[in-house]
Amino acid sequence: MKKLIVWVSCVYLLIPIAISIGMKFSIFSKALGDANGWLGFWGGYTGSLVGALAAGLIAIFVSRTQIQKQAQLDDLRERELIIIKLKIDKYQEVFKYLNDLNREIIKWSLVITEYRRNEITHEELIKKDSETQNAILELKRLIISMEELQNKVSTITDKEFEIGNIIYEYYTHIGEGKVTKEYENPYQSLSEKFDSLFKHIFNESKKLIK
Repeated sequence: MKKLIVWVSCVYLLIPIAISIGMKFSIFSKALGDANGWLGFWGGYTGSLVGALAAGLIAIFVSRTQIQKQAQLDDLRERELIIIKLKIDKYQEVFKYLNDLNREIIKWSLVITEYRRNEITHEELIKKDSETQNAILELKRLIISMEELQNKVSTITDKEFEIGNIIYEYYTHIGEGKVTKEYENPYQSLSEKFDSLFKHIFNESKKLIK
């Protein structure tokens, strides 16, 4: 583009000089009209030529500018789409961990229900309780690794700890140690704490959507 502008400028400057020199040759003396008329003709001719070249250069410049701007907009739009996709993938992963955590907590509560209905033995209760708590612990480790959920783990852990204490002291290891907190109805208290944990995780999931 710069080279083209230089060439046009040179031509624009050289044409008047060439015309003025050419007017001295005898060939022009045989043409109709005087020197002033021919100068006017060549002035109009070169003017239209330069005007056409200028219009062409402007059109090329505008076209290239628009193409560059469009390319920049397309690049920016593509980057935004990539960022949005990454965020969607990230939130899908976050929701998956929270849903998995809620599922394990439901399984944990069902274990106690099965035991109270005499559907499983005390040994099976201890085994299932241990397996479920290990699964919850692993999910919490994954949740801690997620930046969006790091500040939410402490509340989940506190509620889970209260549930674990009730199960340990009133179901899996009855009478094996000092009871940290007395409950008139341990099962009802346990159900309330499970409900509180469910609601907490559900509410945290809703906050991520906003």
